[in-house]
Amino acid sequence: MRIDIESMDEDEYKTYRDECDARGSAEFRMRREACGIELADIAGALGVRPDTAKRWENPGKGMPPSVRAWAYVDSAYLGLLDAVEAAIRQVEDTEGALGEPQAVHVAYRRHGMPTRDGETVKQANAVARAAAIALTALGYKVRAEWADEGAAKMASEAPRE
Repeated sequence: MRIDIESMDEDEYKTYRDECDARGSAEFRMRREACGIELADIAGALGVRPDTAKRWENPGKGMPPSVRAWAYVDSAYLGLLDAVEAAIRQVEDTEGALGEPQAVHVAYRRHGMPTRDGETVKQANAVARAAAIALTALGYKVRAEWADEGAAKMASEAPRE
């Protein structure tokens, strides 16, 4: 889900701005790091200097994150939550069809590996970590494997015609 402040009407914008203003820099940083987003990523996307972005997380500088910065991080955070929910649904659907898995395999990417939808490796791995934590909390045994090795292993084990 993407939070698009440009498409909000005045009341929606004010409500969202007030919600952002009520949150602190620690929450901003927690969400940003949970999503695997670097401050440089946000600065580049929003067209601000990196030192400006650094001030958002320094309560002593008195410069809270802008509404645009919050929208960027909140969009990524909601996307992370959606991806974790989708992973849980997929495991539960597979379990319903095939029985309880011995282990759920979670793909982890190496630096430089391609990702989907323009994500960085850090963002893709943030989803993998969050999914692994959620699935473990639900009682599943989770095993991490390198994404490229898992794909190669699946291809080598695929039936040949």
